Amino acid sequence: MATSLRFFVPLTEEPSSNSPGAETMRAGTGHRPRPWRTRTRLGLVVTLVAVVAAGCRPVDTPFDRLVRDDLSFAAARVATTESVVPSSVYPQETDASGMWKTTPPSIWTSGFLAGLDWELYRATGSTAWRALAQVRQSGVESQDVNTADHDIGFKVFDSFGNGNRLTGNTNSASVLLTAADSLATLYDPDVGCLLSWGNPNTDFKVVIDSVMNLELLLWASKHGGPASLRTIAISHAKHLQRDHVRADGSTFHAVWYDPTTGSVLRKGTLQGNRDNSTWSRGQAWAMHGFTMLYRETGDPSFLATARSTADWYLAHVPDDMVPYWDFDFTDGSTEPRDSSAAAIAASGLLELARLEPDGQRANTYLLAADATLTSLSSHAYRSDGTSNQAILLHGTRFKKENNDYDTGLIFGDYFFVEALLRVRWFAPTVAPLTVSGVTASATDGFPATNTVDGNLATRWSATGDGQWIRYDLGSKQNVDKVGIAFDLGDQRASRFDIQTSLDGSAWTTHLGSLSSATTNALETYDIPDASARYVRIVGHGNSVDARTAITEVKIY
Repeated sequence: MATSLRFFVPLTEEPSSNSPGAETMRAGTGHRPRPWRTRTRLGLVVTLVAVVAAGCRPVDTPFDRLVRDDLSFAAARVATTESVVPSSVYPQETDASGMWKTTPPSIWTSGFLAGLDWELYRATGSTAWRALAQVRQSGVESQDVNTADHDIGFKVFDSFGNGNRLTGNTNSASVLLTAADSLATLYDPDVGCLLSWGNPNTDFKVVIDSVMNLELLLWASKHGGPASLRTIAISHAKHLQRDHVRADGSTFHAVWYDPTTGSVLRKGTLQGNRDNSTWSRGQAWAMHGFTMLYRETGDPSFLATARSTADWYLAHVPDDMVPYWDFDFTDGSTEPRDSSAAAIAASGLLELARLEPDGQRANTYLLAADATLTSLSSHAYRSDGTSNQAILLHGTRFKKENNDYDTGLIFGDYFFVEALLRVRWFAPTVAPLTVSGVTASATDGFPATNTVDGNLATRWSATGDGQWIRYDLGSKQNVDKVGIAFDLGDQRASRFDIQTSLDGSAWTTHLGSLSSATTNALETYDIPDASARYVRIVGHGNSVDARTAITEVKIY
């Protein structure tokens, strides 16, 4: 049986500047067949689908090492940001010297730094990041009653939403429920939409960005809020689907409605190049948001819209996978890029690849996401070697009127890290190593062998911080990745360490982390290559209780 393989060919030459004009190449989308190329510090991504014998895919590739390096670099940049930005203000974009310009909590970007802290807590398992996140989001809490615009979702869900998912904190849940009720007050049943901002009686405008804030309403409807919140979210999404998404999958930025009849008055843009163009970040919001809507509702029409917006994006994005600020501009243009749009798109493509029922389409989206992340990780876009405090360079916040471009952007950084962690959803295509024996420190009555029986319905569990389960590989092996599925993994985040040993006595910890609390399936945790006979997972409880409960483990 054959399988698809992502593989990498090392380069001897690397880009020499931070400008985004480096030669690039990308894998084909199936819509406009052409190679994708990305020249990076680690190599040339050769993502033309290669058909190889099953089991021949390298497990620890330059892409794996790139993701590890990106997460380490992101942690260093965010730690610096936390040390220089006072807790009462929030970074939005960098200035000409590379330092963060800040805003009060009322601005839509205020929740993203706390969101980054939470994502780095998940990436590392370090409680220091959890403490930073809790302090940073505390100043945003007042925004749960701010009904000035739809951006309450960006501010509260990316901060308190992540916090609640990873810790189960009940105060975070209370803030989220209040925020959802506040957002719902912007809904007009005559229009069928949430007002984005402006005068609801004379200027009922709705922007495509609002698709991202519907997750707050859908979450709240499942966690104690009224069912009407889900009804509002779906009504708004259906209007976006009908009125903002063109027949070819491209998007309008804004639509203005008659507040009395709900009829469309006009379509256009506020941040794009012209009314009939496609604003790059708006297209990325649509890809990410409609994929989320499909995940949360199972509505096949939302999958169709996620597909069409993603397919259009991939057919028009420049060769290095990072769009200009508007799709009016293409390869060779001197207009600014928007790295934040690429980061949002990469994250959305990864989730679309996970949910897509068609295997060929899923592979296309996965390859495109990998190529985008590889390009963003290159010297052309990542800020290493510069004094810029952001992770990514060359973001465009608002080119059309504010002439605000070529900066770091806190939301671009957030979605870049979100995408890096979404890579964990995808397992190697090679067969896992054979496990010759499994032992555990304790059990709640479910044996350790349940974790290697190929059945996600069985489990091993033990209660108490530091309980462990150990896998004997029978002989020394090269260990690169560990796939772990946690019991109720779509409802709670489990904190754990991955350790290896040659003799079963001396242990080396390679990774501390949390599961995502988004899936019951295996998530694959990449570690630096280790020679080991034994692999041990040490549990530190989960976001609900002190239990570590694992349904399946695969070691690669």
